[in-house]
Amino acid sequence: MRLLSRFAPCLLLLALLACAPAIPAVAPTAQPAQQENPTALPMPTQIPEPTATPPPSTLVPAPTEGAPAPYPTSQQPVTIGAAPADLPGVLAAIPQTLQEYGGDLGALYARLQEWKVLDEQPGFREYDLDGDGKPEVLLTLMAPVADPQAAPLSGPRALVVLGQEGSGWALRDSKLYDQASNLAVPRIADLTGDGRPDLVVTYQDCGAHTCFLTVDVLSYEGGRLQSRLPQPLSQSYADMKLELRDGKPTLALHGGEIGSVGAGPVQARTDYYAWDGQGFRRVDTVWDPSNLRLHVYQAGDRALRKGDLKGAAELYQRVISDATLLQTGMADEKAERHALEAFSYYRLVTVYAALGDRGAAQKALDALKKDYADHPCLALAQAFWDAWEPTGNVSAGCAAATAYAAEHEADVGGSFGYYGYANPLPGVGDFCFLK
Repeated sequence: MRLLSRFAPCLLLLALLACAPAIPAVAPTAQPAQQENPTALPMPTQIPEPTATPPPSTLVPAPTEGAPAPYPTSQQPVTIGAAPADLPGVLAAIPQTLQEYGGDLGALYARLQEWKVLDEQPGFREYDLDGDGKPEVLLTLMAPVADPQAAPLSGPRALVVLGQEGSGWALRDSKLYDQASNLAVPRIADLTGDGRPDLVVTYQDCGAHTCFLTVDVLSYEGGRLQSRLPQPLSQSYADMKLELRDGKPTLALHGGEIGSVGAGPVQARTDYYAWDGQGFRRVDTVWDPSNLRLHVYQAGDRALRKGDLKGAAELYQRVISDATLLQTGMADEKAERHALEAFSYYRLVTVYAALGDRGAAQKALDALKKDYADHPCLALAQAFWDAWEPTGNVSAGCAAATAYAAEHEADVGGSFGYYGYANPLPGVGDFCFLK
């Protein structure tokens, strides 16, 4: 302890220095082609606007109703009988059991419990789904198995709605999910603005190395469950939240990574989905921070596709000049950096041309000639330049670069480098996004 106390001030100072912002590197003088510090370029003549931040969001308050309810107890002896062979058989047995025992929910529960088909997630859950002042019961079921301990993680699951009928209960509707685990209804809220509650249903499905979270949104009208989605939303290794963004309930799925070394590095993200009057549409994607050079380059491409030329220029410049960025480890480190820098310089030729900054575009082309004469991006950039420079027509330059890429697809595309199957090689249409 005395030794730690003596060095505590030093440790604190080192921690503060590690967290301090990196000081931009001064552009070096002429370097050999494969040097670690390539030629630095000026930023656009106009000061780039700050990167847009996503609108503020808050979590949608959880409903006061809908909490898991106590399991009911039967007030009469129940004959359990043999379990059905499959989940459809279980669903068919529900109305039969309720009719046999006068709508006794406890009797139904006793059978389902002994058949070992009650899913472990929410159990029974009560919520007034149709606004008649009487709660419905939500129930999740799994397929019967001889040994629950040996049951596969994914399998058939069902969401069941039970409603009050006279002095007892009756089956209202059910929805089957072919391959699912952890089927649950984590949220019940009005997501569409029609004054009626919607059910946010989640479940998981795991493959050989990656698990996916799937989200479905159901409405309950006329005693029927109806999906609000043409197909459920899905994202790997995701968690789901319900947030208010711009005053609208919004589904937020955060994840996207892949549990396979062969996939290469995958940058996690949050996808936001909101109701647009006809369905749930993805309204935004926010990517997690990453210190991989590849991810910064990909962020530049995303900005360029959106037409954010200044933001794209900043990101490509960072690929070139930020010495703190890391390599993926999927290829030789020098070769990886060399390729990503060359492609960034090529992008800068096109971006500065689109911004009308001929001088900066010329410097980007000169940097390619000086430090990357061995890389196919030089010929690609020259094709763009030769078509753009005489008239300033960016579309003509883009068409020329695309035509060159089509003629030399294997050479140009292959020179990007392979970073796993989640980061595919660029195709012919990926070399110029400008119009």
